[in-house]
Amino acid sequence: MIDRTLDNRNADIIKLLFVGRVVKLKGLELLMPVIKRLEKHIHLIIAGDGPELSEIKNMAEDLKIADRVDYKGYIEGDSLKKCYEESDIFILPTKNDCYGLVILEAMCAGLPVIVSKYADGASDLVENNVTGYIIDPYDLDQVESKIKNLLSDKRKLF
Repeated sequence: MIDRTLDNRNADIIKLLFVGRVVKLKGLELLMPVIKRLEKHIHLIIAGDGPELSEIKNMAEDLKIADRVDYKGYIEGDSLKKCYEESDIFILPTKNDCYGLVILEAMCAGLPVIVSKYADGASDLVENNVTGYIIDPYDLDQVESKIKNLLSDKRKLF
């Protein structure tokens, strides 16, 4: 099992990971302002591609966080597994998802998860405040708070 405690990390950058198709329903535009609010050493990794990618890139530029967002494009297999392993927190701010398989993938990789209440399957996979956080992606204060909660707990209990 991967030791995910912040005290044992080699990097100074905290990596939040989003995996999925980059479309409006996935809620990335809701997450971008939260990234701006967070400390500069917290970065967002986007593993996915889609028709809204240029809009998300423009938003990152406008918010002046482009240097804190890394676009991996569509990846699968060992590359995706490595992406999970190299990340610190999985986040899925979706506005609607038929089933968040990526939640299960992240949990299998040992990542703490922050997932939208609009991701079908979230309540089946995540016991809120026990095995992860289920959030309202429209509540930016809540999203920010849950990220900070995970980062303040050096043991990352989830």
